[in-house]
Amino acid sequence: MLLGTATAFIATTAGCSQTGENNEDEATSPTDAVEQYFLALSDGDRESANQYTHPDIEYYLNNKDHPLLNAEGITVNETEVVDIETGVRYMYEDPDEHPIDEFVEEEKAALESLQDEYGFDDYAYVRHDAEAEGLTFNSIYLLFEDDKWVIWSVPTGLRE
Repeated sequence: MLLGTATAFIATTAGCSQTGENNEDEATSPTDAVEQYFLALSDGDRESANQYTHPDIEYYLNNKDHPLLNAEGITVNETEVVDIETGVRYMYEDPDEHPIDEFVEEEKAALESLQDEYGFDDYAYVRHDAEAEGLTFNSIYLLFEDDKWVIWSVPTGLRE
């Protein structure tokens, strides 16, 4: 149906000390959750990384040997919250060639369905510019807030 990318994505905390100390209580925003998740990945800390992902998604690390835990050269230049249209547009090389308005409406419908199913309080799209040796990155993903912010996926309509 739509572009369903399943490529790996990595980021790490921009401008933060990478001492290996991960404090789950400090993720007070969607960008904090993303940065803490990838800082934990860069430290190879599966348990901490999983504190920032929803257990029903592919980014939840069930396997202690997951390739994301062994990624080298992880860097990120920027993380930012973006609106739904920007989130959907980032998934296309040439967004002007695609009916973005239709995809945004599909994304809104998917979000409503997920909210009914999971009961989350809020959602956010976070964009990042990240690099790691030998990996390809999605530059955008979706987070839900319930008791805390957790990574869900790339925009939901694009997963099908």
